[in-house]
Amino acid sequence: MKLIYKDEYGPLYSEKSKNSILKEPTYFEVDSKDNLNRIVDKKGHYTYQNNKLHKIKPKNIGASGSNSGYPLIMDKKGHSLEYGRDLLEVSMRNKLYIRTTEKEYCYEYDTEVEPDTIQIFDDKVLLNLKLRQMVVLVSTSGKVLNSFGLDRYRGEGQKQLNVPMFSVYIEDRNSILISDAINSRVIEVDENGNIIWKYGKDGLLGSDQGLLWKPTCARRLSNGHTIIADSKNNRLVTIDQDKNIVNEIGQTNVSKLFLTYPRSVQMLDKYNWLVTNTHKNSIFIMNQNQKKIIKPINDSYNKLNLFWPRCSIKNSDDEIIIADGKNNRIMFIDDKTLQIKKVIDYYYEQGNRMTIIDPHDIKINPKTNLLLITLSGNNRVIEMTSDGELIESYDNLNDPHSAYYFSNGIIIANTEDNNIVIYYFSGKKEIINNFKSTNSCCDAFKRPRYALPYKNGFLILDTDNQRIIFLKKENNEWIGENVPIYFPDGPIMNYLCFPRCITFNNDNELILTDTENCRILRLVIDDTLIKEEHSNEI
Repeated sequence: MKLIYKDEYGPLYSEKSKNSILKEPTYFEVDSKDNLNRIVDKKGHYTYQNNKLHKIKPKNIGASGSNSGYPLIMDKKGHSLEYGRDLLEVSMRNKLYIRTTEKEYCYEYDTEVEPDTIQIFDDKVLLNLKLRQMVVLVSTSGKVLNSFGLDRYRGEGQKQLNVPMFSVYIEDRNSILISDAINSRVIEVDENGNIIWKYGKDGLLGSDQGLLWKPTCARRLSNGHTIIADSKNNRLVTIDQDKNIVNEIGQTNVSKLFLTYPRSVQMLDKYNWLVTNTHKNSIFIMNQNQKKIIKPINDSYNKLNLFWPRCSIKNSDDEIIIADGKNNRIMFIDDKTLQIKKVIDYYYEQGNRMTIIDPHDIKINPKTNLLLITLSGNNRVIEMTSDGELIESYDNLNDPHSAYYFSNGIIIANTEDNNIVIYYFSGKKEIINNFKSTNSCCDAFKRPRYALPYKNGFLILDTDNQRIIFLKKENNEWIGENVPIYFPDGPIMNYLCFPRCITFNNDNELILTDTENCRILRLVIDDTLIKEEHSNEI
């Protein structure tokens, strides 16, 4: 089985294909003369000298530098400290304690979550708290000296952050430079929490003048210029104080993007998609051939007050049902008037009121019209009526992302446990932790996000492995075939990046949300070798 690229919606490509010397740079360092002495790229660690990359030995410097799962810790000059060599102990139990080979640092502040970056000073510490959507400067006594971002409330407003990845203190200006990754901007914040410099247009993505795409590190040079690791644009870009590009290392084929991390798509009829454009809080109907939005359900003004909607689906009553993820609710919208008809944010189970937490996916049973709702924050999948009456629940899950009806039961992508769970209508439950690949090797999933019934098996979005698996059972053994995608030559991105959803259109083409590439792909299926002994579709 293979998939052949047909077209896509999202990116606007440059006219000429360009090959970049970098492949998603996430972090860099400069020396006292502003030379790039370390670049951390998807391909490895490098220095940059005489307009060339030179590979160097990686250092264990933490989350931004090596994805080790530890915070990146820097000294007052912004130089990283290496675990096991410079750093001897790091503790975050109610307060922050750091022991280096030279000194001990203690800050009476509970970070609550693990910081992504930490910059230590004798009298203060700068904490980049991505999971709290905040950057804070704290004294040794725990007093907050400066902060930016609303605690645990991400967004693109004036005082909000959306997944800040890196921050560094600029001592001579008493300011903080923040890489606000998902808002695709770099901002400088003064001691009063005001933005005094910014590059990037809030939530607009691309590489054209004034645009970034997921900046993950930024530093101010001695001449006032700012270097930015513009990760998804495969470049390090240098910006002057007047916001002009003065240098680029690496380059991208994408000029701008019209989608912002789309999560789901539903075929409404032969030509039209219902798209959930999650990080823009927008939902719209678009024509798949014209690549044109024909009807906004929730526009850029966010009149429905959505907060990271994960999925939307239209039912037979002409209602758009929305899994409004971070608002912890299910919304029913009249497709004609676009008015809210009802909201479900709780249900009752054996007399107990149960709160809905972070709904990710909704399916409709074509026979009963019951809703199958994946509640990622509750670690369960529930089946309920459109009036909110609980019919069935499927528990003992761990961050499930989707559930789907098929002919013999329900299949669930149980993301955090890296497995697929099947509840058969007969009452049997099956957990698929691994499978045999077509070359007879044992293989396993890594954070699968979606399972779609197809012919005599299932198509699995094995998201963190950036692949699609065709999974089927033969002689009581699960066999998994890696399904390649054939992309054309040219500027088009020829890889997946954390895909979230797949479905079929009326022409039996596969529609895929390639979420972190900010696009929707249309793929032709070539499966002439698959025997259709029976179909799993309900």
